[in-house]
Amino acid sequence: MLDLCLNAKLPFLSESRHFYPLIGQEIHFFESLPSTQDLALTWARERQVKSGSVIRAGHQTAGRGQANNTWLDEGGLNIACSIIYYPDFGLSPAHTFYLSKWVSLAVRETLNPLLPEEVVIKWPNDIWYAEKKLAGILIQTSISGATVQSAVIGIGININQDAFGMLDRATSLKQITGIAYDLERIMQDLLSNLNHWLSALEAGRLTQLDEQYIAQLLGLNQKRSFRLPDGQIIQGQVSGIDEHGRLEVVYNNSVHQFGFKEIEWLIQ
Repeated sequence: MLDLCLNAKLPFLSESRHFYPLIGQEIHFFESLPSTQDLALTWARERQVKSGSVIRAGHQTAGRGQANNTWLDEGGLNIACSIIYYPDFGLSPAHTFYLSKWVSLAVRETLNPLLPEEVVIKWPNDIWYAEKKLAGILIQTSISGATVQSAVIGIGININQDAFGMLDRATSLKQITGIAYDLERIMQDLLSNLNHWLSALEAGRLTQLDEQYIAQLLGLNQKRSFRLPDGQIIQGQVSGIDEHGRLEVVYNNSVHQFGFKEIEWLIQ
């Protein structure tokens, strides 16, 4: 029996429909690119490559994050890649946040064993360690009618970079531990974890995705400070994510939901 979220009537694939590993069957490596995401968007629009194809750059000169934020990347020191994925199980636009859950869990699971303390997910899909950003995820979808036709998933992980200029909230594995890491080994672990959690998504094991994502959230059941769009600063506790992927924060004795950019974390 499939674990379906409330009001979700989606024709998920049986696990036999896709053979894993799906992600990484094709890897297109470039020594340098302005943006893996821009190239992946073009290839996805033109259906030039198979679902699960990965575009990777040794050096990304104009990387992007959420809301067109820039991503600072020193060549040869980090992982910068974009994945092209065609959901063929009828994923509706209302349920695209499951893509964020899938990828966030995979990235976190890749990094967590390498560090002495817990890696967490900063909603919606940044990966943080000790109040600093270790990795970022950007997901862009193409929608036709009532279904998502393609998703391009950009992943940037700070591995061996030592300095981040004015970005005082960025960190890397090497900054944290003092160890230089093998990028290829971490990339292989990332692909393995992406395939593991994708199999859960495509098989409809949504309860597993929901529970694991919420359990790893930054600020879960902890008092933290937030700024609202009107400038008001509140003290609240993250309690979960609603069915639309909005962050749920408890303050003034009630639960409030916030979409992306509707609430600002004030980092401690």
